Amino acid sequence: MDYEFLCGGRDFYPAFLLSTFQPMELKTVDLAPYKKAHAGVLVICILSVAFSFFIVREGYAILANVPETKIVKDVFMFGMIGLAFAFSFYQQKLKQKLLSFTDFDDKLTYHKKIFRSRLWWYALSCSVSAFLLFLTARRIFLYFCLFDLLFMLITFPNKTLLKKELNEEDLIVH
Repeated sequence: MDYEFLCGGRDFYPAFLLSTFQPMELKTVDLAPYKKAHAGVLVICILSVAFSFFIVREGYAILANVPETKIVKDVFMFGMIGLAFAFSFYQQKLKQKLLSFTDFDDKLTYHKKIFRSRLWWYALSCSVSAFLLFLTARRIFLYFCLFDLLFMLITFPNKTLLKKELNEEDLIVH
């Protein structure tokens, strides 16, 4: 079938429209690898928190009745808070660099690097907090664990989050 005939040929469209049509680049992201990695780290964190919680609940803790526990708790707690601030600034720097990319494939590759570093941070932070809960039997570390788990649930990969982080409105997520 002759489509030029049906559409009226090239003369049917004004010249300014013919010169402005550009092939559209489809920007697609497969969400499955993101979800798989995130779910794996989430399960590891939940298991470490549950293990520490139940061990402490049964009365087992390494430094529970030692007077120096407060010093150990304070050193590790403020150390983790300091690391959290440093990591937050590092993530902001990475996100600023992500916005400078113009090629979508480069942007997606760099976003995966940011995503992996964020997952490693969640795993480290939650595991250290769970270990410190076991070590000192102080509830503050249980709260840190729950805070980490809450943030992991909030940042679970989804279409809206990827569009926002990649700064792409016409993103197709499957």
